[in-house]
Amino acid sequence: MRADVGLSALTITPERESVVDFTTRYMDYSVGVLLRKAERTVDMFACLAPFDLSLWACIAGTVLLVGILVYLLNWLNPPRLPMGSVSSTTLYNSMWFVYGSFVQQGKKEMR
Repeated sequence: MRADVGLSALTITPERESVVDFTTRYMDYSVGVLLRKAERTVDMFACLAPFDLSLWACIAGTVLLVGILVYLLNWLNPPRLPMGSVSSTTLYNSMWFVYGSFVQQGKKEMR
């Protein structure tokens, strides 16, 4: 079998060059980087890294304060509901309402 042209990602070695007539390379990636393999450590709190601790404290304080205010406003002026409706206005539900509003998620019904 005789081939006029061949194309492959071969490295030019002296043994191959003695058998095959190679052309010069048109693309050369001669730059190499050697790095030490990083140690893998699992950080459970990596999701908190984008913000400073003081900002997380402000966010938690805001959720707590607004949750208490929502609870107090619902307690002082309860919503008028149709007969047979039940409104669960607890501090726990008020906090979840504020937290769900903050993260833009709805609350899950507990049964």
